[in-house]
Amino acid sequence: MKAYPSWQAFQDHLPLRNRMTSDIHCQEEYIYYHDVHMHVDIYQPRYFKGTIIIFHGLIANGRMLSFLAVPFYRLGYRVICPDLPFFGQSNVKQATYEDWLACCQKLIEQTEIENTFLMGLGLSGMLAYQLGTLCPQIRGVIVTHLLDLNDKNVENDVWLDPVFENHARLLRWRALKIKRVIDTRTISNNPAVCQLLSEDEQSAGAKVTQEFLHTLAHPTLCPPEDYRVPILWVQPEMDQWIDPADSMSFYERIGADKYHVLLEGAGHLPIEVIGLNQLQKMVVLFIRKYRL
Repeated sequence: MKAYPSWQAFQDHLPLRNRMTSDIHCQEEYIYYHDVHMHVDIYQPRYFKGTIIIFHGLIANGRMLSFLAVPFYRLGYRVICPDLPFFGQSNVKQATYEDWLACCQKLIEQTEIENTFLMGLGLSGMLAYQLGTLCPQIRGVIVTHLLDLNDKNVENDVWLDPVFENHARLLRWRALKIKRVIDTRTISNNPAVCQLLSEDEQSAGAKVTQEFLHTLAHPTLCPPEDYRVPILWVQPEMDQWIDPADSMSFYERIGADKYHVLLEGAGHLPIEVIGLNQLQKMVVLFIRKYRL
C-alpha cells in the first residue's frame, strides 16, 4: 500500500506552525484486535505533561491529524493519532463501529498513563464521548461535534444519501465509498482540500462496508444527563456540512462539567489559523484544569 499519498500535499494548506518539520519525531505502531490491525502515529516528547489521543472522522486519517499533533507536541504533550479501521494504513476487510470502539479502548488501555484526554473530530466526537464512559482513566473529552445519529433530524443532516440503510442486512459487507454518503464539497472551506481528501483512498475517498455505516448510524450512547466526564465542545463557526443545532441539542443535556467555544472562521475540518489558535489555547486550558 502506498503510504499516505495526500499527506505531503495537505501540508501546503496548513498554517506554518501546524506543519510537520524535520524536528518532529513520529513513531509508528500497530494495535491488534482480532482481524483488525490499527496503525497508530505517536508523537512523544522525552518528558510529557499528559497524553492527547485524537480521532479523525470519515474524512481524514491519523497522519492528516498532524496539524493538531504538532503544536501540542511542541507544548510538551504526547499525542496519539490512530488510523481508524478502513482509513489510513490500518489493515481490515470487515469491521463494525463496535470494532472502532474496541480497538480504541485497547489503545487507551495500552497507553497506561494518567492525564489522558480524548479529542474527536466530526463523527468521531461521539466515539470520544463513548470512550470517556468506557475508560475510567480518561480525564476529559474534547469534540468538534456531538452528533447523535439515532436522532432522525441529525441523521438527515449528516448523510447525503443513507443508501446503506436500504439493504443493510442483504449487502452488509458490500463496500461503499464515503463520498456516496457525505457531501465531500463541505468537509473543508478550502475547495482544494476538499478535492484532495475526497480523492484520497485513505481519507474521504475510502471504502467502508454498509454494515459499518449501519452500526455507526445506530450507536448505544450513555444518556447525556448521566454523563460525568468533563467535556469541551470546540465548534467550528463556519461549518458548511453540519448544522450546529445538531450538536447543541445534545450538548445542552450533558450533566458533566461542560464548555462551549466557537472557533472563529473555522470550517468543518478546522485548519484556519484563527480558529486553530483558539482551539489550541482552549484545549491547553481545559487539560490544565482537569489533569491530576
